[in-house]
Amino acid sequence: MGKIYCCAKGCSNFTGKVIGERTISLHRFPTDSKLSRIWKKRVGCFRKNLNLKSTSRLCSDHFLSLAGPSKTAQVPNIFPQKTFKTWTVIISFAF
Repeated sequence: MGKIYCCAKGCSNFTGKVIGERTISLHRFPTDSKLSRIWKKRVGCFRKNLNLKSTSRLCSDHFLSLAGPSKTAQVPNIFPQKTFKTWTVIISFAF
């Protein structure tokens, strides 16, 4: 299997790339429609013709933790051109 690259404009990170003592991880876009829309909007701010596929991934460097999305930081904030303010998205599940 070949390398999978980050879909963010200007980012050359790929699966398994080592930076210092950490290894870059790539993350699928969320299945939750609200959260997915936010991710797409953030990535789309810097890519005019954003054409995401099921194989599109965003690397861990675009999250405050530098480890990818977490319960407290689900939305990508860091891009070379701009850093977004941090905020929490509340997702409710009905069972």
